[in-house]
Amino acid sequence: MKKLQALFCALLVCTLLLSGLPRTASAAYPDRPVTIIIPFGPGGAVDIAARILAEYFQNKHQITLNIVCKAGGAGAPAMLDVAKARPDGYTFGFPAIATFSTTPQIKKTGYTLADFRAVVQVTNMWLSLAVNADSGIKTINELMAAAKANPGKYNYATHGALSTQRLFMSRLLKAFPGVDLPHVSYTSGHE
Repeated sequence: MKKLQALFCALLVCTLLLSGLPRTASAAYPDRPVTIIIPFGPGGAVDIAARILAEYFQNKHQITLNIVCKAGGAGAPAMLDVAKARPDGYTFGFPAIATFSTTPQIKKTGYTLADFRAVVQVTNMWLSLAVNADSGIKTINELMAAAKANPGKYNYATHGALSTQRLFMSRLLKAFPGVDLPHVSYTSGHE
């Protein structure tokens, strides 16, 4: 028992002595630029939101955010880059919901939702429909009636084949039988 107490005391003394040693210096995080990967082309709403964040962090905290737009593949290539990045806090993704909820359900992406951890919700983007002001169309019912009466004259566009907007419109069109409203897929919102 006395040997155990002596060993315990020796360990305690060593712990106290070692705690007084100078600590090795480590750089504050982040000590280099942080990359934000966006699964869309430049100029869209997500890119603009990321650039507003980058400006804020640069001006207020002297932290550089490198914004990388990687469009195509319904967001899968960009988010695969995020999933495979070193888990050191220097690579983040700025995806849309469809990048996780739809794309992996339809095609092999190389990632699952379990490969990511949400850090913060930065934006809340609304879905809306808009027509040319000179069209004379004022309601969704008028748009659908015009599309039904004039096949091929009207279409709608979104920033991706598997985008949330496309999925929303696909469901909405089910409420209007006989309406053929072709989809035009772009790689970002600015197009």
